[in-house]
Amino acid sequence: MSKLSEPISINHLLEDAHRLNQEIIRLASVLKINIANPSCITKLINTPHPSCDDHFHKCETLKGLIILRGKLAIELKEAQYQDEINPVHESIYEYLFKTQG
Repeated sequence: MSKLSEPISINHLLEDAHRLNQEIIRLASVLKINIANPSCITKLINTPHPSCDDHFHKCETLKGLIILRGKLAIELKEAQYQDEINPVHESIYEYLFKTQG
């Protein structure tokens, strides 16, 4: 069996969650965004940025990481595993999945 077809272990999911948390916190700090405040995340998601600058790329990366972290949180919850402390409030994931489809 190839590595790609093997199921992902819960330890790998928890490690990924931890690494995502670290990167979300790091990038939010660089961008000076208070990710503990859902309204700041909502503003980040809804504010268009010029696509030609570095700030745009960092904002888009942060949005993507937050979406990925939300999907991982859902996976862990469905697998009935205790997720570690998440830097983004759970309500933002509901908002993201409603607006992003």
